[in-house]
Amino acid sequence: MIERYYDRIIPVVDIKGGKVVHAKRGERDKYKPLITKLSLEANPVEFVKNLNFNRIYVADLDSIMFRRPNLNILEIITKIRKTLLDVGIRNYDDYIYFKKKLNCDIIVASETLKNEKELENIVKKDRNVIFSIDIKDMKVISNFLPEDIKEAFKYIRENFGIKRFIFINMSAIGTLSMRDFNKFRFLLNESVETYYGGGINESSIENAFKIFNFLLIGTLLYNNWRVENVSKTT
Repeated sequence: MIERYYDRIIPVVDIKGGKVVHAKRGERDKYKPLITKLSLEANPVEFVKNLNFNRIYVADLDSIMFRRPNLNILEIITKIRKTLLDVGIRNYDDYIYFKKKLNCDIIVASETLKNEKELENIVKKDRNVIFSIDIKDMKVISNFLPEDIKEAFKYIRENFGIKRFIFINMSAIGTLSMRDFNKFRFLLNESVETYYGGGINESSIENAFKIFNFLLIGTLLYNNWRVENVSKTT
């Protein structure tokens, strides 16, 4: 199934403390290093070099959690692969800083963006910005958006003219549990570029692609690459 949709699948790389970690349900303090055949030491650069995909999605969890970003790692990674990057943009100045530092798509996420004035300034600078609608328990996480997914999308679309959207279902991350995408069917009537991440499994890929252009996939891929017992592989 993954091979069939290769060009529309984007691997997720979560980085925390300089390591690739396995995300689950958005419980970031519990994330542990991800040991796979791509990198036995969970080294982000090695991991990305061994990823045989055209594009990747990277979340710098340290930056998102108000800690120092893994800037040196990000500079290398973004030169290796085309990257969608979430560094927890809070305001216009953050966006401009990372755009100058890194050659990639910088995501503006509802979870961390301070207010709509900052988004207005960002959009004036970059009409092609990607906006992430972050969701927990099927409610939008934001300082200024409605909790309803459709209403939040409608607000951003109508007031800012953004045409590229990511939907991150944080409660489903790492669970392989997402099967029902009816909450997102409103997107079928919209002329926008869409990405979805959270809980994708083998049986839900086709249904997800009926609505979304691209899927951000972590656990489903990791399970094929995981090294449960390193000694058995040597």
